[in-house]
Formats: sequence, structure tokens, C-alpha cells
Amino acid sequence: MTNLTIYDRFCGNINATRLYWWGWHRYNDNRNTKNIIKEFRKQSKYSDSVITQIIFGGFAGVPGGLVLSSLPKILGGSLKSFANALERKNHGYGTIIAANWGVVGSNIKSQSKYTK
Repeated sequence: MTNLTIYDRFCGNINATRLYWWGWHRYNDNRNTKNIIKEFRKQSKYSDSVITQIIFGGFAGVPGGLVLSSLPKILGGSLKSFANALERKNHGYGTIIAANWGVVGSNIKSQSKYTK
């Protein structure tokens, strides 16, 4: 083992994916967590842009079109909410996203200096 490996293992800021029978954990270090937050916020702005609203708003009059016309706002709101949750849980050591194989939902946890 190198010193870097020991440091990473015992001081949080881990970048790894760990698979389990029930799902997976995605560990993102502080830098990756910040990059994900930045990208999700950028994508949420695109989904709520005037052009996107014009394109999807044209579906409002067709059967089931109300759902299609509201997709950009729903997607943008979801991305923004996820970015906010990541930001709240990132305390300088990164985050852990726990997800179930059944895509029932995910859970965001904080890494700490004791995360292994």
C-alpha cells in the first residue's frame, strides 16, 4: 500500500462505486460532488429555458400533452433539488449516493474523515 492509498482510505474523499445485492453506493469526493452540482444546475437552467418551454408547450393541446408540456419543469426541478441535496450533504469530504436496483429512489449521505 502506498501512503496515498492509506490517506484516501482513512480520510474520506473517496471516489468509488461499490455494488451490493440490493443496489449500489457511489462515493464522490468533494471535487466530483461540486462538479456534479454545477452540471445539474446548468442542466436545470436549460430545461427551464424559453426555447424548451416553446417546444414542449406546443404539446399542451394534444391528448396527454399536458404531461409532455410540463416535463421540462419537472426535470429541471428534479435536477435542482438533487443538486441542492448534494450541496447540503457535502461537508468537504464528498458524498455517497445510495441507490436501489429497483430504482425506487436514492439516498444521499455525507462522507466524513472516517469514511472507509
